[in-house]
Amino acid sequence: MIPRTAGALSLLLVSAAMGQQVLYLRTESPRVPQGAPVRVRLETPRGPASWDHVRLLLVLGQDTRENMDRLPAAPDAAGVVPVPAPPPGAGAVGLDLAPVVETIEADALRAFCAARCDARLPREVTGKVRVRRVQSCKALLRVGDAPGNAAAALQETAQPAEIAPRTDPTRATVGSDLAFSVSINGEDLEDARILATCIATGTTQEVESREEGTGSFRITAAGPWRVEFHRLVRAAPGEDADWVLTSATLTFDVPQAKPERAP
Repeated sequence: MIPRTAGALSLLLVSAAMGQQVLYLRTESPRVPQGAPVRVRLETPRGPASWDHVRLLLVLGQDTRENMDRLPAAPDAAGVVPVPAPPPGAGAVGLDLAPVVETIEADALRAFCAARCDARLPREVTGKVRVRRVQSCKALLRVGDAPGNAAAALQETAQPAEIAPRTDPTRATVGSDLAFSVSINGEDLEDARILATCIATGTTQEVESREEGTGSFRITAAGPWRVEFHRLVRAAPGEDADWVLTSATLTFDVPQAKPERAP
């Protein structure tokens, strides 16, 4: 085992803490009966997160969309919030957080970018840096037993940062490929680094977006998935930050295969 100095250990802890600030929106149940309430929670890789700085909460269904500039109800003790149920079929719940400026160590930001971003922080950047964080989250679910009505899973929500599936993950099968596109402020993002993690197995696939921000990854197991991308760019001169870190996350559950009936 290679010994670590106190300074190196401190850096690892700080960069890990920054990674734990990545937010994911998840439904309490990936499938809800028609007419039943939809309950969502905000979480980090470690567990529940507080609902701070909510800018927009949206619920998307077949031919419906409801935008809210605040939570419809206070979170319960477990951090779960009820939202209006979309119509039968695929549904989406989106969340945009108001941008916040954080002051962090350049080495911690550099480690985060090496682990999750497509760009690296230049070596000449040292000391403390001001970072504006822009975060958008989306969770997909299914309402009722209707096999069709996939539009809400495929429709772009026009969030500041977005991962938009091209095929419905809530009807995906193990062994199939899930196509997607990524964008920031409505502009397709090419050469982005996308991380797709299967929670059941703990494995992460890394893919790069191509022309028109498109890409795909393999569905290797049923159960919950997290998909994300993070892009770091220099802030414009005169802004209140040195760098802008934009993040988009997507969660969904791949259904278990139904056992075949005996002849």
